Amino acid sequence: MSMFREAPNPDGTKGPVSFRRVVAAFFAASGIALTIYGVMSGIPWQGIAVLLGVPTTAVLVLTFFTTWGDVASVIKTIKR
Repeated sequence: MSMFREAPNPDGTKGPVSFRRVVAAFFAASGIALTIYGVMSGIPWQGIAVLLGVPTTAVLVLTFFTTWGDVASVIKTIKR
């Protein structure tokens, strides 16, 4: 899937798969699944907040570092 790949290689082939993007997608899916499980189990809202908050924080951190790499490459290209 192209959403998991980095920028294409200079020779035109597909870029490598980004581990950060794959892990971010995993945390997004697991956060939703854990929240649904928590709601069905009847745990208090504090538990739901943790079940959704921890994976969401991980997604935001991983996405930030992926985006930061893209921003740094754009800045590097502009400075040339």
